[in-house]
Amino acid sequence: MGRPEVAGPRKRPAKRRAQPKTPAWRPRLPATDWHRVGRWSLSLLLFGVMASALLWGGVQLRNPAVLPLEVVRIDGRFSHLERDDIVQAVSDAVRGNFFTVDVEAVRDAALQLPWVERVSVRRVWPGTLDMKVEEQQPLARWGKTSLVNRRGEVFTP
Repeated sequence: MGRPEVAGPRKRPAKRRAQPKTPAWRPRLPATDWHRVGRWSLSLLLFGVMASALLWGGVQLRNPAVLPLEVVRIDGRFSHLERDDIVQAVSDAVRGNFFTVDVEAVRDAALQLPWVERVSVRRVWPGTLDMKVEEQQPLARWGKTSLVNRRGEVFTP
């Protein structure tokens, strides 16, 4: 017989790489997009900083020491009223700072004086409360102690 055929070196089959074993109950998560996570984190951080700044600003604006009322200006012509009477009448109502003063309460306090017919109160930046006061103009007597103003309303001084 002839010579036996010599077989070349035996080739081994390719090695399989080991696959990570994942349990059947736990699906494999997709890859994390770190750029997206970074953008979201930065957005949340900026939102938190802005919200905190707005909250802090709101608290500061309510603080009476910030932007206090420095001047209460009273304008008008008075023949029966004294400025000191008006100041005394509204002093309890002028509380707080420029933003928190209750303008309607100041107006109502001034209207409690019998000789005051109309009052307009407004804020003037920075730190001024401007009051325009109109005095009652009596036209006639009404009884022993009362008067009638130009609009036909009875008031007792």
